[in-house]
Amino acid sequence: MVKKDFLKAEISFKDGVPLAPNAAPVIMVQGSDFDMGYQYAQQMHQIFGSWALERLKRNFTKAETAILEDYHRQLEKHTPEFIDFFKGIIAGASVAGIDLLYDEVLADNCKAFHSTPASDIIGRQESHPANISPPECSGFAAWGTATKDGRLICGGSGDHPLSHEFLFVVLPDKGNCY
Repeated sequence: MVKKDFLKAEISFKDGVPLAPNAAPVIMVQGSDFDMGYQYAQQMHQIFGSWALERLKRNFTKAETAILEDYHRQLEKHTPEFIDFFKGIIAGASVAGIDLLYDEVLADNCKAFHSTPASDIIGRQESHPANISPPECSGFAAWGTATKDGRLICGGSGDHPLSHEFLFVVLPDKGNCY
C-alpha cells in the first residue's frame, strides 16, 4: 500500500498516482559507497515519495533466492562497492520509514528481475538470453578533464515508454565519477 505522502513529493500526483515528470530530476550523491547509497534512498524518497522505495518490497521463491545469492557472489568478486551502496540504500530508506531487506535492494539491481520474470529464466543454460531483454536506453555525461573545455556535455536516447526517470550523478571518494 502506498503511503499518502504525495503532498511532500517533488513530482506531481493525480488522484494519488505518481506522474512522470516533464524533465528528469537529478540525483547527485558523493562520498563513500555507503553514504552514496544512503543519499540515493533519501533523494528518491524526497523526489518521488515513499512508493519509489516501497515498490522494492517483495517475497522471493527459493529459485529467486538462489539467483540473488549467485548475483551477490558476483558482486563480491567483481564490484564489491555495490554491496555497501545497497546497505546505504537500506539505511536511507529506514530513516524514511521504509524497511527494506538486502535481497529486495539486490533484486532491484539484478537484470534477471527486470527483463523477464525470474521464473522464466530459471533452468535456462544461457545467462542472458537475447530474446528476453526489453528496449533500453543509453546515455552519457562528461565534464572536467574528460572534455576539451571542461564544460558538461551529455545526451541520451530511449526506446521505451515514459517513466519515472532521473539523471544520476555519482561522485565517489575513491574511483571514477560518473
